[in-house]
Amino acid sequence: MIIMTPSIALPFKQLTTSEQIIFAKNLIKNLTTHPQFQSLQPAVRQLSTKLKEWQIANRNAQNGGKIKMIKKIDKG
Repeated sequence: MIIMTPSIALPFKQLTTSEQIIFAKNLIKNLTTHPQFQSLQPAVRQLSTKLKEWQIANRNAQNGGKIKMIKKIDKG
């Protein structure tokens, strides 16, 4: 029997870039402040770094800069 689990990936892809950034910032904030997620701190720091890189790449793209690759946020 296959059990289907809901995924946030599809709705996340439907958000605008600005909305995705806000969502990721809120996720990082929530994971950082709750003690129950303490074991996830290394992954949260890595996600935070990738978000900063993504924001810089996005800003450069909006300003007409040439970008070879935009790093995307890992989904798990």
